[in-house]
Amino acid sequence: MVTILPRRTWTDQPKGFTRISNRRRTPANVRTVTPHYPAVGNVIIGAESQAQSCARLRGWRSMHIRVNGWADLGYDYAIDQAGRIYECSGHSHATAHALNNNFTAIGVLFIVGNNEAPSAAARAAFRALAAHLKRTAFPNLRTRPVDHGNMPGNATSCAGQPIRRVITAGQLDFGGTTPQASTGSSTARPGGTYTVRAGDTLGGIASAHGTTVSALASANGITNVDLIRVGQRLTIPGGTSGSSGGSSSGGSRPAGRSAETQWPGRPLDQIFTANRNPFRGKSGLPVNTWFDVVPASHSAAFFEWLRRAGFTPTSTSKWGHEELARQWLLRSHRAVTQRADVQRLGGGTFGNPRSIWAAVQVVLSQEPASRRYSGAIDGQPGAMTWWALTARLNVQRGAYNR
Repeated sequence: MVTILPRRTWTDQPKGFTRISNRRRTPANVRTVTPHYPAVGNVIIGAESQAQSCARLRGWRSMHIRVNGWADLGYDYAIDQAGRIYECSGHSHATAHALNNNFTAIGVLFIVGNNEAPSAAARAAFRALAAHLKRTAFPNLRTRPVDHGNMPGNATSCAGQPIRRVITAGQLDFGGTTPQASTGSSTARPGGTYTVRAGDTLGGIASAHGTTVSALASANGITNVDLIRVGQRLTIPGGTSGSSGGSSSGGSRPAGRSAETQWPGRPLDQIFTANRNPFRGKSGLPVNTWFDVVPASHSAAFFEWLRRAGFTPTSTSKWGHEELARQWLLRSHRAVTQRADVQRLGGGTFGNPRSIWAAVQVVLSQEPASRRYSGAIDGQPGAMTWWALTARLNVQRGAYNR
């Protein structure tokens, strides 16, 4: 039996993500439990009291709402070093813990320092919680978790090396049967093949199939483990390549012309207008992020524009597009990145996606092709930002589509 302390244990504030109707999860689609750490630095938190853990959760919730602009604390559950399990935002609705994976992964926060391993009690609590979720809510959960940094499209140091070592050692595996792949899933049978999809990383594919990045790279002749392409077929070490575990989103494209590197064959539809705003913003903050509502054709064109301008792709995911934008801004528009209003949105660092988009907005406001851009420099890539980007990309299309 697993004991989960209800949300009212640490806050009297109502859940935030449940108020957004289009964030309800489909249970059959949830396949991963994702451990996190809170990035509190090189401290040892240890087995604090329940009151201390609750105070930390309230502080992180406030930061996620005030700084990140989210509706609530981004994690589904939290576990402290004493082995207590706390309901955070719950699992019925997608939270905000792993970009592009919030509908298919459950985020669990270990209340530890950056270099602090979860205690035996915390590990046991994690296994109990995950097994409970698999048994009662999400039958297709894989029984080995994938930490935040190894989730597709998420390049981050979270959940830290101590937690990653625990995962590799199998100490967070929670037993049960391996789920069968459903139609359209991104799993592959061991020893078969896997077709890369948008948002995949080599680390995430390796973790999902019980192998290592080095073994996967060696089996496929990959020299740059940070670069894989949508539609690329990978051999999973341990068997033949006769079975395919996923369908390519790119179809039978020529080599090197995947969905993420194909310049659009016609101008992009200008879908972002004052009367047609898929972000449905309230009080200046979007209800949905650009990851959810920007069509793949637009984000892929953005990626291709920057790639052909000479910037090295680190990922074909939408997070990778933000990384390319950061490189472009630092090399071509450094003065913009140093503006006070841009730095303010990034908390003094340009690694924050909000400051990346604030700088993109400044550049767009200065370009002739986007001279009608009137969005605020707020770091939120909403409808007007993408209106201006679409105009810019359609101008570039004439030069590149040859």
